[in-house]
Amino acid sequence: MSLFRHLIMSRADRRAWRSAATLADLGELTAQWLEGTRASWPGYVPGYGPDSETTDTPGLVRALALANRAGYVTNASQPGEHGPDQGQDWWAQRTAVSGFVADPQALHTLRLVAESYGLLYVEHQPDTAEDLRPDGVVGVQVKVALARFS
Repeated sequence: MSLFRHLIMSRADRRAWRSAATLADLGELTAQWLEGTRASWPGYVPGYGPDSETTDTPGLVRALALANRAGYVTNASQPGEHGPDQGQDWWAQRTAVSGFVADPQALHTLRLVAESYGLLYVEHQPDTAEDLRPDGVVGVQVKVALARFS
């Protein structure tokens, strides 16, 4: 039974995530999970926080938590890395973050920041009123590459 307990989200976390009614609610819960004050995040192993590549990168948790509280609800991120792999082949991984935004001003700010720093960004617009998504998610998904490699 103890092994099974680690495979399910706590009742408190499940209740909190189910009660989220807005993107802002989801952003606050995601920020709490990133900071370690919320034990679980839906779709992730219950009781575990972000990967060490996130927590070991100085300032990344704080930046992601701030973004979530500012209206850009992140659902994936990775720090940039470059160097030789195990076979000594050179590789590079872009710093990137993806998430959802519903507030037009927050979206405008994301666009301005990306454009002013020459960052790559991709927007996926929500379905139209005639073709609604079955899951009811409303907002623009934005993927931003936060660094450029030459």
